[in-house]
Amino acid sequence: MRAKQVAVGVVLAAAMAFVAAGWGASSPSVRHASVRLEHPGPGGLPLVVDVWRDAGDGELAFRLRGGGGDVSLLRGRTIFDAVDGRLSDVTVYSRLRRAWNIIDARFGVTAVRTSAALAAGETVARPALMTVPKPDPYEYTFSRDFGTNLAALRRAVRFAVPSPGPRLDGRALWDVLLSRTRTANADSGELGVIIYSSKPSGDNQVLLNAASAESGNGVAYAGFFARSRRRVGGPGVDARLTDDGEAILRYHGSYVLVQLDGRATESRWRSVLGRIARS
Repeated sequence: MRAKQVAVGVVLAAAMAFVAAGWGASSPSVRHASVRLEHPGPGGLPLVVDVWRDAGDGELAFRLRGGGGDVSLLRGRTIFDAVDGRLSDVTVYSRLRRAWNIIDARFGVTAVRTSAALAAGETVARPALMTVPKPDPYEYTFSRDFGTNLAALRRAVRFAVPSPGPRLDGRALWDVLLSRTRTANADSGELGVIIYSSKPSGDNQVLLNAASAESGNGVAYAGFFARSRRRVGGPGVDARLTDDGEAILRYHGSYVLVQLDGRATESRWRSVLGRIARS
């Protein structure tokens, strides 16, 4: 068990170090295209996505015109998200198709439409935004995405992670991740993130964050659990409500933060938490 803990920690640390080092040589020129989305933006104004591609390594960059400095870079199965010139998130997806699903949800463009637009586009000088920036010193998240494979997540960590099944609270299992966030003053430790959604875009979520009681967010969850006197979930469920209306479930030595969208009634909490606790 100790060997598994060290192995996973080494993978995350090595990935963060690799990102911080940036990419190697890149092409001085890239293809560029502007894609006008079918649906309008606020006030009926047209939405346009700028796309760039490096023909040498296939790296792609996406930016919503007028959307500020937010950029998503897609290289292989990895998405790098930069905000205001700082790297905020890196996610390695289990499949390329899954990475493209995320790009489509964010920018409204598919792989096929992107390729067609770039074929009809133009060659331009490589923009600075295609350079992977340094991680944001105030908050930086690295994640490994397992698609909807809960078993893979459970094998990747040393702490207990629930497995409620393909559906929960009338929602389908949408995403499973192993995530870690570092800020200037804290480290979340490894989090098993499980998302159920009623929409393909991932909206209307039931969110589970599972953590070890020994580090990072798990210590904070344990503290909230100990201080709260508001039991929830019914008989056989060891859970407490927080002041923010979330629930923290004690699960086989781990702690699981549960967030419900919409109105969280007592009967709904009983159903959701009972299902998680029994998994």
